[in-house]
Amino acid sequence: METLDMNDNAVGVQIDAPAKDGEANAALLDYISSVIGVKKRQVSIGSGSKSRDKIVIVEEVTLKTVFDALNRALMSQ
Repeated sequence: METLDMNDNAVGVQIDAPAKDGEANAALLDYISSVIGVKKRQVSIGSGSKSRDKIVIVEEVTLKTVFDALNRALMSQ
């Protein structure tokens, strides 16, 4: 199960996948794409692929769309 947390500085996502062979990164990208409602190809890790702190890039959507989707996901937890 994935959990989401958000504050003024970051979005926290807890992924229920092992951090080996890129499984957690793939699960993170799948989760973010499903929450925002975009295709998986539109979501990528910009930096931090081997770190707990990552920068995730979502292409072809506005920042408002991303924040609105994240807020809806927070409310539905």
